[in-house]
Amino acid sequence: MTNAKCFPYRSIAAIVCFLFSACNPPNEPAPLPAITVISPNGGEQYAVGDAMVVRWRANPDSVVALVLEISFNGGKKYFVINDMDAAGAGGGRDTSCTWIIPDSLADTYSNSMIPTPASDSCLVRVRDYNLPGNDRSDGFFSVAR
Repeated sequence: MTNAKCFPYRSIAAIVCFLFSACNPPNEPAPLPAITVISPNGGEQYAVGDAMVVRWRANPDSVVALVLEISFNGGKKYFVINDMDAAGAGGGRDTSCTWIIPDSLADTYSNSMIPTPASDSCLVRVRDYNLPGNDRSDGFFSVAR
């Protein structure tokens, strides 16, 4: 039997693995993800007017500028919470942003304000403006009106 991703011995698959960087060389740690959401990460309960602390870790070697977003429908549509440059993005350490959940949100799709929906399928996403790297909550949290 062989490991489909990496092999401890020389073989065609090991060479392919090496050539296409599918494996890390022995004794070398895996690269850090560009962004990791720490919280909210599932199960939290908030209400309009509450302070929600969004925490994340950003890899200092790859993050340039971040945008924080919230979804009330399981990730189908996101609203911007905040955006920041690399200095505010945290570069390699746990970083946070406190957001007071407002009574209404700016809907950039319709260019209007809409009431903040009550939902038990909320997610927070932190993404880089310039790179494809992003992360979101591992599970749903709720927001009540």
